[in-house]
Amino acid sequence: MSRVIFGSSVKNSPVTSSTVHFGLVVSGMTIQSQARRAKTLALPFMIALSACVQEVDTPGMSRPAYSIIFDQAQPQWARAELSLPCSDGAHTLFSRAPAMHLESQIEDVRCDDVTIEPVGLDWVLPADCKTANWRISLETAEPGAVRPSRQRSLVLDDGWAVISGPTSLLRVAGFDAQTLAITLTTAEGTKASTVAPLHAAPSFYVLGDPPSVEHESQSASLTYIADDLEAIEALVDPALHHQAIKYMREAIGSAQSSQVEDLTVIWFGAERSRAEVSGAAGFDTLIANYVLASDSPTPLEAAAPFVLVLHEHFHQLAIGATPHWVSESLANYYAIKAARRILPDDPGVEAARAMFINPDALVPTGMLELQRRIDEDGDRSGYMQFYSAGATFWAQIDDALTQATDSVQTLDDVLPVILAADYSPNDGLPDTVIEALAAIPEERRAALFDQYL
Repeated sequence: MSRVIFGSSVKNSPVTSSTVHFGLVVSGMTIQSQARRAKTLALPFMIALSACVQEVDTPGMSRPAYSIIFDQAQPQWARAELSLPCSDGAHTLFSRAPAMHLESQIEDVRCDDVTIEPVGLDWVLPADCKTANWRISLETAEPGAVRPSRQRSLVLDDGWAVISGPTSLLRVAGFDAQTLAITLTTAEGTKASTVAPLHAAPSFYVLGDPPSVEHESQSASLTYIADDLEAIEALVDPALHHQAIKYMREAIGSAQSSQVEDLTVIWFGAERSRAEVSGAAGFDTLIANYVLASDSPTPLEAAAPFVLVLHEHFHQLAIGATPHWVSESLANYYAIKAARRILPDDPGVEAARAMFINPDALVPTGMLELQRRIDEDGDRSGYMQFYSAGATFWAQIDDALTQATDSVQTLDDVLPVILAADYSPNDGLPDTVIEALAAIPEERRAALFDQYL
């Protein structure tokens, strides 16, 4: 079967702006969407993204402004332009790709018409530079072989494209994204939006007129964009998808839940022999695989897209400065828990649970040591254990808490405390979390900590 993996993600943080991502669909030049829709634009050939860096007490402050130029006649690349703010010193531009272990798609960086060579991982531009521009090398989305975990900017044969912020947009050092407001500009006018903070999950932009459908609920909007919408609608029930999101948001708790209300999933089919089933969580848009119907998916492969997307939704919905081992293990456990809650006794979901959660499996290296290797050595070779051993740890904690309290308490009651806790490097669970788990007999709790952490 296809291998199921999850894209690395940066944890969400609170958004200071009152408006979360505005998007619009432009067909010809007619705006069709409403506020907080996914960022999907049909090809006006130039899309200006104006990032307003104006503090409340500094009216009139100069503002960096982005433009992305995408021409269907030359679909192998796009051009990005950045109007720089006034400055008394040099501007430093950087890409998020290296820090996120991704491959940059930025080429030929220029100040006006002068080529700027990188200095290490940065591009240093003179103070009098007014406009920086660079080429985005778009990767052709080969049918059946797209790997979302690589977070690539893609172009599809039928004319639409996905722009990945981390791999394709340079950022201006010193301008925190919490103060930036993106403006999407067309001939019909402009619409304001926020952009994800630098320490939050990245942003993905869909340009063109892709196959898409929107599913509304009382509290949120869920948009599917896909290379084959019929295939997705046969695999994923939007009503159940909404129910799972609602459950996870309730478990996370209002204090630790992001303000993102409207979510978008970009789906790409994966051939069993050519691609892994993976996903990547953006701030309000995520990219995920599904196994092509032509490969006759097994029950596990049929359920994998649902579990995969719920894993990424957890990253989108849950805020808190938790270590990788905590965020990834919780995301995987709650993806499976939510799927089982919505689809009880589903053979595919049960197979997914068995794949990741196995109390009898040996734990060769504890979560804290794996986290230390990431933090100190950049060694991510044991990252997949967060999805398996880490998720099993939380499953065991959930069972122990449920049994100890005769189902009065479950891990859901403790989850907001886990997400809000203050974690120290190389330390175990904070005292606030241990106190919240006090109902579990101390001997049982200590045994689980020793086995998994």
